[in-house]
Amino acid sequence: MSMYNCDNVRNLSFNSVKDRKYKRNEIVMTYHHLVNSIVWLSKKEMTFQMKQWKEQIKYKVLTKPLECNNICLNIGGKDMYSLVIQPTDDDLLSLDPIGMANGFMVDGFIYWFCNESNRDMIFKYLNK
Repeated sequence: MSMYNCDNVRNLSFNSVKDRKYKRNEIVMTYHHLVNSIVWLSKKEMTFQMKQWKEQIKYKVLTKPLECNNICLNIGGKDMYSLVIQPTDDDLLSLDPIGMANGFMVDGFIYWFCNESNRDMIFKYLNK
């Protein structure tokens, strides 16, 4: 597992949310583990991603998201809404750096939505 400096990740996430005002088409923030960086996804990218997740849930690669992991957290002065995606293989689970840096300790990949209704719509789609 990679080691993360919580203060650095917290500052990166705060600054990323504050800078988002210049990139309105980006609706979801997450931590990309392969490039060790915070990334933003557009609505088009998120639509593609949720369809992939649905297939992966069907084939038991991912579990259905749990409602108890849907939280609201203030990041950089903005309320952000979590959706936690968890693989079924425990060897692929790790703490998410943005969540960990902001006191939300959960295994999996956290996607932080700017809009609660967008998060809730995807959550319901994945749990049908």
